Amino acid sequence: MYLILVKLIEVVARGCFIAGITYSLPLNEAGQFGITQTLIGVFALCFGWERHVDVQRRMVGDPEPSFDRAVMAALPFWGFNYLAMAPLFLALNWAMARLDVAQLAMALVIVISEHIANQVYQMSLVNRRYRPLVALVAAKNLAVLAIVAPDMLFAPSRLTLTYALGLSAALSAVSTLAIAIGWLRMKQNAPHETRFSLANRIWPQHRASFTHFRIGIVAFLMLQYDRLAVGTFASLSEAGIYFRHVLIVFFAYQLYTIASFNRITPVIFAAAKQEPIRQLIGRLRREFIRLAALAVAGMAFAIGVDLALGGAISAKYHLRYGLALLLLVGTLIRVAADFSGMIVNARMREAALLRAQLIAFACGAILLAALTFALGIDGAATASALTSGIYLLLVVRALRAIPETHQ
Repeated sequence: MYLILVKLIEVVARGCFIAGITYSLPLNEAGQFGITQTLIGVFALCFGWERHVDVQRRMVGDPEPSFDRAVMAALPFWGFNYLAMAPLFLALNWAMARLDVAQLAMALVIVISEHIANQVYQMSLVNRRYRPLVALVAAKNLAVLAIVAPDMLFAPSRLTLTYALGLSAALSAVSTLAIAIGWLRMKQNAPHETRFSLANRIWPQHRASFTHFRIGIVAFLMLQYDRLAVGTFASLSEAGIYFRHVLIVFFAYQLYTIASFNRITPVIFAAAKQEPIRQLIGRLRREFIRLAALAVAGMAFAIGVDLALGGAISAKYHLRYGLALLLLVGTLIRVAADFSGMIVNARMREAALLRAQLIAFACGAILLAALTFALGIDGAATASALTSGIYLLLVVRALRAIPETHQ
C-alpha cells in the first residue's frame, strides 16, 4: 500500500502538471507540449528496452548484492540506448513539435530522467530497498506542480512552453542526481561477472529482453500512436484540442495501471498456477466492472458540472462531449483487453499475445492514418477505439485456445 500510495501521488502530481499546462497554454503551444510529452513517453520506454522484466524475473528473492549487481549491469546498457536513440528523439521533436534548440535540450533531460524514474519504480516492485527512491520522484513531481500551480490557477497567460519545459528539466535533473546518490549509498557490492564490452554486456541484454520489448513497445504505441498520428497529420491547434481531451482519459488509464493492474497482476500470476481459466476471468471481470462504473460516473459528473454552468468550461477550453466519450469507450475496451492479456501472459503464452498486438497494431496504423487524414482528431479517436476493439477480439481468441487448467 505504501508503494501504491507513493506512486499515485507521483502520477497525480505529474498528471495535474501536464493537464494544467496543456489547458493553460495557447492551443498551438498546447499541441507542441502534448506531442513532446507523447514522445517522452515513447522514448522513455525505448531507452529501457523492457530490461526490467528480465531482471525482475531472474533476481526476485535473490540476495541483495546479486540484485544490485544485475541493476549495475543494466546501467551501461541503458547508457548505450541513450546514445543510440537520442538523435531520433530530438529529430522527431524538431519535426513534429517544432521545438527550438533550447527546448530540445530540455526535452532530452526530461526523457532520460523519466526513464530512470520508471526503472526505479519497476525495481521497487520486487525489492523493498528501492521504494524510498520512488518517493524522490514523487517529491519532484509535487515540487513542479507546486511551483506552477499559482500561475495555472490565477494567471495562466503568464505560462509559456519554454518555462514549463525548463522547470520540469531543472527539477528532473535534481531528482535524478538525488536518485543516483541514494542508490550508491544503498547499493551492496558484489564481484563483477565480466569486464565491460559491447559483446558481453550490451548485445546479450538486447537479445534477452527483445521479446518483452516488442510486447511492451507495441502495447505502448497502441495507446499512444493516435497522438503521434494527430501530431503528424493535424495542425498544432487541432493537436492542442485533442491533447486537452486525451490527457484526462489517459490520466484515468494511468490510475488504473497503478491502482488495479499492477496490484492484481502478481495475484493472477500466482493463481494461474492452480486455478482454471474461468475462475481467473471471474476475478478480472469483477475488477473491470468496478473500474468501468467509476470511469462512467466520473465522466457523467464532469459533463453534469459543465451543463450546470451553461457549457462555460467546454466553451473556454474547446471541449467536445462526443470526442471525450469516444476516447473513454476506447480506453475501457483497452482495459478489458489488458485484463484478458494478463491471463494469457500468466500462462506463458507470450508469443500469442505478441501476435495479437502486432496484428492490432498493423490494422490500427492503417485506420489511424486514413481516418486522421480524412476526419482529423475525431477520426484519430475513432481509429483508436477500433484498434482497441480489434486487440480485444484477438486476445480473447488467444485466451480461448489455452487449456482450462494449468499443465
